[in-house]
Amino acid sequence: MDIPTWCQVAQIDAEEHFLSQSAIKFLSRLNLPEIHPFCRHIEGIEGQMHFSNVDDTFHFRPSWEGIVTFFSHIAPPLLAMSELWLRLFAGILAPLVSVYLIRLLLLCGSNLERNTKFQSAIILVGVASSAVLLTDALYVQEYGREPGASLLILILGTLFLLKKNGNSHGLGMTMITSVGIFVIMGLTLLALLNDAVQGEASIDIPDIKPGLYYNQQNPSAANIVDTWIKKTTIDGVSSLNYDEGGSTKWLMTGDTRTGIPFLINADTVPDPRFIRRWVPIEDDTEKEAVALDIAFPPGGAHNDDRPMYLVLHGLNGGSGEEYIKEFVNRETAKGSTVCVMIARGLMDTPVIGENVFHGARIKDVEAAAKALRRVTKRSQTLAGAGYSMGAIILANYVARSGTKCFLDAAVVVSGGLDMREQANFHRSIRLWQPMLAQEARNIMFKKFRHLYKDRLTAEQYLSLMRAKNIQSIDIHGIATYNRFDGIMDYYSKMSAMGDTDLQLRDDDSSALTLNGRISNVHIPLCVVHALDDPLITWRTLNKPEKVVYSGNIFMLITQTGGHVGWPLQMNPKTEGWRWMNEYAVSSFVNSVDAHRNNRGAQQ
Repeated sequence: MDIPTWCQVAQIDAEEHFLSQSAIKFLSRLNLPEIHPFCRHIEGIEGQMHFSNVDDTFHFRPSWEGIVTFFSHIAPPLLAMSELWLRLFAGILAPLVSVYLIRLLLLCGSNLERNTKFQSAIILVGVASSAVLLTDALYVQEYGREPGASLLILILGTLFLLKKNGNSHGLGMTMITSVGIFVIMGLTLLALLNDAVQGEASIDIPDIKPGLYYNQQNPSAANIVDTWIKKTTIDGVSSLNYDEGGSTKWLMTGDTRTGIPFLINADTVPDPRFIRRWVPIEDDTEKEAVALDIAFPPGGAHNDDRPMYLVLHGLNGGSGEEYIKEFVNRETAKGSTVCVMIARGLMDTPVIGENVFHGARIKDVEAAAKALRRVTKRSQTLAGAGYSMGAIILANYVARSGTKCFLDAAVVVSGGLDMREQANFHRSIRLWQPMLAQEARNIMFKKFRHLYKDRLTAEQYLSLMRAKNIQSIDIHGIATYNRFDGIMDYYSKMSAMGDTDLQLRDDDSSALTLNGRISNVHIPLCVVHALDDPLITWRTLNKPEKVVYSGNIFMLITQTGGHVGWPLQMNPKTEGWRWMNEYAVSSFVNSVDAHRNNRGAQQ
């Protein structure tokens, strides 16, 4: 029988060669197994794990049902990716096409390119791009409708003049091109009519102002913020003000501020050297374990006078995500030990029983935080850092645990506080979620296909197979499989503010208190979010001025930045995710650490 990677011990002997005695002592005190704790029972549990080969994820059957399922797998992500690419670069393409057409007009039809297919494609791209600028929520939020309307009129007017001069054939104005323009204009008019009917709700213009929210009457909160601002002020300018600072100005919307950093920084961040340990999750309902990838500072030393981090990654990620690796490298270089908890089933980790990953489960992070708390001295700050889905889970854990929270501070980046609002974020559902769903579904079916097939009915399983976006997977897979009472029940239980009355978001009364578990937050919790986040709506933040009233919650909200993005400078590759990882997460944690140590010295 082949030994699974999570039961292999070959790497363990090599640890001694680069770890100092302080790190070895830390691991010894941590006393977590080097391999999965249930490997000794591997023969007994092998039949329970239900691993499927990736080749078995989907079998195409030449039937109507098989054809529909097949296209449900490939069509939504391809369509979403095509539309997203157009929206990413519409702000550049529309002006370029208008300039190109004006050039042709000035040439008075001479030297027109005779590649009509090429010309036709340019025309359609230009019209479509200007229509995007006119109607897309993120462009309109940031720049209004005037640029899109002006470019669309300019392009159509130039085409009219070229055609009037008898240059329509050389220009590429074929019947197909004319039909394409007609379709684009029809869709544009429908979008504008919809906007006119729904008003600002259609464009989803945020009613939250960017800024740093905290209870200024709370002395501890004021002290933390004062230190935080000082730590991030360079040449008299606070780096916390992303929008007025060194943000990448040529990235025009939240889509580009999200996508471009991932594209240009792919495979560029050096791999940290991780030591893997396993955190057992044992109670009356299950016996599982989650992996903890631990990175020590250069030289393999563990410093108990620096903050230690527990990091939670995104939906389909792990310790190999580029922004996670960058954070690990930055903090270990400063002397901190960083531990990345791997979500159940990801990065080739197993799920022994039937309880696969879902976003409302907090006992995994609780067990990891408890294990690290055992080896953290009282003066050392144990901080949580969560990104995207990891941020949602971390905030939920901090709120639910209250005074029993094992962390001293937490920062949640691009994660919603009330995911019930996400159910109506249709732009994210249409543009971004199909691609995430494709990857999530591959992970689900690669390992857990039989589990879903055994528990779901045939109809439910088929609906899951045809899920077009993350919300559909949540409805037909996660919520149903884990026996939640529908998707809103699932979103409620996974959110730190999921039990808050939704009507309070629109309550303009002077009452500053909020009900629900968010009021139980007992440690400094910082929420970092951009209002142009294209994946998680700003509405999940509720009313920041009310959320922070307890004194333990801080909210750093930027006008721009995207989702897990916030690129800096003209070439965002030079800075990576520095604003997010250093100015927001690390500097806040260090400010809390300074406050705790000052308060301890005074006592």
